[in-house]
Amino acid sequence: MWLAFSLDGCTLAVTEANPAHGPEVQLWDGVNQDQLWSVRIDDPAITVARQLAFSPDGRYIAVTTLPEGVWLIDVVQPAVVRQIQAEPVGSIAFSLDGSRLSVGGYTIKTYDTTTWELVHEQTFPVSEVPTVTEPSTLTNTFRLDSMRAVISPDGQWLAAPAADPASGSDFFVGRYPLRQPITLRWLADDRRVRVLSGSPRSLDKLLVGPDSRWLIDVGLSEIRVWRVEE
Repeated sequence: MWLAFSLDGCTLAVTEANPAHGPEVQLWDGVNQDQLWSVRIDDPAITVARQLAFSPDGRYIAVTTLPEGVWLIDVVQPAVVRQIQAEPVGSIAFSLDGSRLSVGGYTIKTYDTTTWELVHEQTFPVSEVPTVTEPSTLTNTFRLDSMRAVISPDGQWLAAPAADPASGSDFFVGRYPLRQPITLRWLADDRRVRVLSGSPRSLDKLLVGPDSRWLIDVGLSEIRVWRVEE
């Protein structure tokens, strides 16, 4: 399952990686534990719904799907109101003010949520070498999921991998870089302001403090906290 609480903690969005259920998003009352509604993404090419993110005001849920796609669900209607992009995605995050949505995949993209125009794009090469643990019919999901991206709460900067974390022929003992470097970029002009050494071997998650001054990168073997200077 993938889970996401609304910012006020009152509702919980849920998806299940179960093709039998299809690409369904459920909304639950976090207090009474009752299911409020479920919405299916009506696209025959989509098999399952995955990562979730609430907009800060709780009005919308952004959801990723396999084998590709990012969708926007209106919580009030409830209904799918937009396909944000068709490309496959590994992570998804709103800025705290709701003005930006960042999706991390082989191409990390950041959108203006008012116009849905692209304001930042960073592309990684796609390896042609499959791994033995991945279905041959799907995109390299392990590497896709390693393309984490996070927007600062003030919406000013983006943290994302600085290079493609190449995987080897085996999922568990594949060849990893010694560290996964992380790039900080100002979204206003796409200027790279810092490259951090990052976590050993692999980057699992990126988090940012509510004051936009602290970046946390979670790796396989340690957690590192960075002070983001003005």
